[in-house]
Amino acid sequence: MFLVQETLAASNIDAELLFLEDGEQALDLVSRLETDAQARCPNLVLLDVNLPRMDGFQVLDRLRKNNRCANVAVVVMTSSATQEDRTRAISFQAQAYFQKPDNYDDFLKLGEIIKAALEQN
Repeated sequence: MFLVQETLAASNIDAELLFLEDGEQALDLVSRLETDAQARCPNLVLLDVNLPRMDGFQVLDRLRKNNRCANVAVVVMTSSATQEDRTRAISFQAQAYFQKPDNYDDFLKLGEIIKAALEQN
């Protein structure tokens, strides 16, 4: 979470952030977005594939099936380097796939990826 905040600040992205602890919380949020007319769809979802308690792709699948928020920009952020995960992310229309790097400077590149995803949407 700290690195995401650092990345947004370094890239001059002003954002209201909502951090969720696991896939079940994310699914709860997607369900609330579906049923609560007052709930605002996010501009972007930064989604880890390897979430506790639930696979991130299950969350992404549910988000894409949400009538109100199906077109939200999604950046998949993960430690996974498998082609299978990249292909799945693309199949769910993720705007980008960001493999978490080993160093701080490379992590900061996430800011440009987020900017591009927001511009695409």
